[in-house]
Amino acid sequence: MTTTLTKTDINSPLIVNKPEIQLLLSCARTQVDERTQVKIKNLVEQEIDWDYLISIARRHGLIPLLFYNLNKLCREAVPQPIFSDLEQYFKIHTRRSLMLTNELLQILDIFKANNIQAIPFKGPTLAISAYKSLALRQFCDLDILIDKKDTMHCLELLTSIGYSVPKFIDEIEQKPYIKKSFIFRIRYLSKRIRSYSRNQEYCY
Repeated sequence: MTTTLTKTDINSPLIVNKPEIQLLLSCARTQVDERTQVKIKNLVEQEIDWDYLISIARRHGLIPLLFYNLNKLCREAVPQPIFSDLEQYFKIHTRRSLMLTNELLQILDIFKANNIQAIPFKGPTLAISAYKSLALRQFCDLDILIDKKDTMHCLELLTSIGYSVPKFIDEIEQKPYIKKSFIFRIRYLSKRIRSYSRNQEYCY
């Protein structure tokens, strides 16, 4: 059975106090103090709806943190099939994160070799700076900020390494709201460039 939560539902004390929500909130951190550790261990001993918990965790991109803390604190208390699924998800996510990070470094090297200043943000950058680990934050694409004047050159470089060009590429320089900077959102697995400006997003 799938439960759909409305905004009203989410703000309801009945939802927030569900043991699954409390467990997820307790695990949604990279460092767990002693009080929260005890809370997690106690919550796992309750009648947890694991399918519901995983569904909510997946929706909010929190499965890596959920697995990380359950594995560290109370793996024996988690049903084996559930633990195995979480572990498999975590391993796949970690490999994907490493692959995306490697791709980001290659792209930045290419930009640097062509005298293009680029600033990566979100994705691996946020994972390292805020989570201290590539494995603990979910991300599925790469975001790079560049100067507007380098937009076309960057597109040429990206297409040279296998990325597909936006369909209406000529519109990029015609957009009046693109002032000084431009952002590339890059989907590595599909080799597609999803581009948007600071003020308005548009996709190809």
